[in-house]
Amino acid sequence: MGEPTVSLAKTTRPSLESSVPRERLFTHLDSGLEGPITWVQGPPGSGKTTLVSSFLDHREINHLWYQIDPDDNDVATFFYYLRSALVKDGAGYDLAQQLARFSSENLHDVGQFARSFFRHMYQGLAKPFVFVLDSYQDVQGPSRLNDVIHAAISELPHWGAMLFMSRSDPASQMARLRANRQMELITWDDLRLSKIETEQLATLHGRTFSHEAIESLYALTEGWAAGLVLLMQMPTRDRIQLDEFGTMTMDVIFDYFAEEAFNTFPATTQEFLLKAACMPKMTVQMAEDLTGLKDAADLLAELTRKNYFVSERTGEVANEYQFHPLFREFLMKLAQDRYSEGHYQDLQRAVAPILLANDQFESAVEGFLDLSDWDRVAEIIASHASSMLV
Repeated sequence: MGEPTVSLAKTTRPSLESSVPRERLFTHLDSGLEGPITWVQGPPGSGKTTLVSSFLDHREINHLWYQIDPDDNDVATFFYYLRSALVKDGAGYDLAQQLARFSSENLHDVGQFARSFFRHMYQGLAKPFVFVLDSYQDVQGPSRLNDVIHAAISELPHWGAMLFMSRSDPASQMARLRANRQMELITWDDLRLSKIETEQLATLHGRTFSHEAIESLYALTEGWAAGLVLLMQMPTRDRIQLDEFGTMTMDVIFDYFAEEAFNTFPATTQEFLLKAACMPKMTVQMAEDLTGLKDAADLLAELTRKNYFVSERTGEVANEYQFHPLFREFLMKLAQDRYSEGHYQDLQRAVAPILLANDQFESAVEGFLDLSDWDRVAEIIASHASSMLV
């Protein structure tokens, strides 16, 4: 069996045309170099790659960049491409040739092979260095690759560090590193663009917005970098609402959500999302009541942990979950396209009592307005007028 063809995407750092220097996060990355582990996590398009790439450029740090994909769960494939990465990222052909090649004979003790491999690899890298592993969420389940990476961490010399980028939380094997404060964690809350960074990014892309327009863009994107870049394609105005975006702009955003998130989910998860999006915010019980899915708690927790545009907030009685505003708009539009008009209206009618029972009166009214059910609107307003005015 011949060797696989080298994929440049796996072994070469993505190009960086322009970015906003994010010094507030650079300081966290500096701390990670001493850690010696840094974990950067956030949803697709949150700016993980741009942040790390710009940091390496600004600090002029020697690094080896490797992008994980599902094929790397076969450790033989991982070691083959890693040798290629050494050549592509400038460590040199000679070093790659000096390292042992992984074979079927090494399967009985992958850890021993990995420790020896990384010990020799680190000795040949320019000092100091950072070993970057991008898209680590593609390491699936109880993969042997987790054991390989654990060996890579254990062999790090004092002049080396490792930096992971992922949509998910750190792997369970790294719990001790977190407990011993040997890992710097940069989360989605850290990655979110600030209002100042939102304005700086707009300027970088040749756009000038009023203060009101920046406030509106920030409210819609919640600091999501990819969403901001896509929305900046629309004409400048002060007050920006979702229904004012051009069809082309929204189509691009919806395509992004479909490719990076929705289409990757199994059918049961897709169905859950289409129904749950009818609620602006929900508890686990509300999600179960509407969708009938008894595993709603586990699913919402997983979506939140993996940063799939779902966030969890502490509520007065129970924790509440919310979709990113643009992701929710995408889901609601998709539900209207997929369901018949009668099915979609039945879903809206099923949502209203749940919203009312959880004091979301205004959202319930909006739902009945969409249904042109004026009697129910009047009834709710009469019954809950004092609460809705608070």
